[in-house]
Amino acid sequence: MFDGADTVVLCDELAYTDIVPARARVLAGAPARSEMLALAERNVRLLQVSSTIDEHGQMEKSEETSKVAGDLLRIETKLNLALDLLGQLLAAYAPRPAAVPVRFNTVAACWSQPDLQTRVGDVAQLDIFLRECLIQPLSLVGTVDSVDSSGEISMQLQGNPEAVNDLIEKIVFRNHRRLVAGSRNTRRNP
Repeated sequence: MFDGADTVVLCDELAYTDIVPARARVLAGAPARSEMLALAERNVRLLQVSSTIDEHGQMEKSEETSKVAGDLLRIETKLNLALDLLGQLLAAYAPRPAAVPVRFNTVAACWSQPDLQTRVGDVAQLDIFLRECLIQPLSLVGTVDSVDSSGEISMQLQGNPEAVNDLIEKIVFRNHRRLVAGSRNTRRNP
């Protein structure tokens, strides 16, 4: 039975959690509306591509489609391999920041970055590299609401349009499902 122990919550909402390359920078102030719109457009494209890569459609296994399904699975496997190799090449030419624990949802973000000089009330932009094969990060802008002595920072997000929030909710839910499934498999096969 699921006991909720694997549920990651941030500001009373389900949250994405992982250890991924991420870094933040303090901004001089809130970005201009045009900058936020451009950032939102880039985030939508990035999240759509990331969701497409995540999708593993289930096909009917009838006799007529089994050969087609097998062919599609082989093509998908080869494409995933090509994307992984491309990601490794891109990472070699554009080094990523260190991987750190990150949690985020449509409301807030929390990460570890001891070297960032920030304080409560600062406006910051957090860049999260969700996938190795994607060169662009998910960029979240918000107001820092806590900084602890170990370098854990949290901020309340601002300026995400509904399209971005809908896509963030989808990846948060997929991440949650993976965590629950992984936990169930661990409990069954100790």
